[in-house]
Parts: sequence; structure tokens; C-alpha cells
Amino acid sequence: MKNKTFFFTLLILLSFLLFGCDVDSAPRPVSDSDQSYVLDAEIPVDDNVYNISGIIVSDVDSFSYQMGESHIYGYGSQYGGFVSGSGAVWNEGKGFVRLQIDSISPPTDLAKVGDTVILKTSDQKIRAILPGDYVKLKCRAQYENLAAVRNNSSFDQQLLETWEFDYCRMSSVKISK
Repeated sequence: MKNKTFFFTLLILLSFLLFGCDVDSAPRPVSDSDQSYVLDAEIPVDDNVYNISGIIVSDVDSFSYQMGESHIYGYGSQYGGFVSGSGAVWNEGKGFVRLQIDSISPPTDLAKVGDTVILKTSDQKIRAILPGDYVKLKCRAQYENLAAVRNNSSFDQQLLETWEFDYCRMSSVKISK
């Protein structure tokens, strides 16, 4: 009986270890073409959060919206039945901000104080800012690779890399001129 209990406990612990752990693996490269990279390819990840402040130097490019339809159909019960439904699918897009950097922390080779950069943001509040507004944002640096030109293309991180500030959000609702 002790052996069965021991093996059962060991099996439970191994299950938690193998299936319950969240493996922190690097993401795979995405290709803008219909071709793909080799299966073991991984892209670098920058875990920093960049605090970027500056002046908006042009109108915010509008967010893109995707509209579509969804349909749900179903049938079944022991007495018969039918369910039908439809609705709109709405996905928020990203806006683009052209910003002259006044401060950036932590320092990065991607941009420095005085540079004018284009930031990608999913923050709807950005739509209300105007040229000349001083804003504070928090952003991620996102690795973006060039598209594959053949299926199972080899992947060279340095050769194919581009970086951008993405997932930016206003860190303060206050704006100033």
C-alpha cells in the first residue's frame, strides 16, 4: 500500500512539473509573406518598459478598425431545437504617434533624446492628443523580422531584425503644451 501511495504521489508531482509549469520560451518569428521560417527559430525579446516623454509633432494617424460578421448555428436536444445568431466583430487597431523625444528611460540604442520617432499605440486616448501636446508614454521595444521568402527559410536574427516601439500607452492622462 505504501508503494502505491508513493508512486501515486510521485506521478502527481511529475505531472505538475511537466504540465503545470509555464515554460518561458522565446516567441517564433512571424512572416508577412505566406512563407515560414524553420521551426526552431526564435526572436529576441526586450523585457524593458520604456518611459518616453515628448512633444507630438504631427496629427495622430487614425486607428484602423476591422468590421466583419460572425454567425453561430447550432442544433440539438432530445426534443429538437435550433439556435442561430449573428453579430459584428470589432477589433481595435493601432494608432501611430510621431513624437520628438524629450526624455527616455532606460537608455536604448533604438532612440535618444532629441530624436523624432514613430510609436505604435493601442491606447484609444491617443486619438485625443494634438500636435504640440507634451505626453508621457510607456512602451515596449518590439523585434520585427523581415518576411521569409521560402518555406523553412533559415533564420538569422541580426540580418533580419528591425525594432520598433510598440504597445505604447499613455502613462498619464495629463497633457501639456
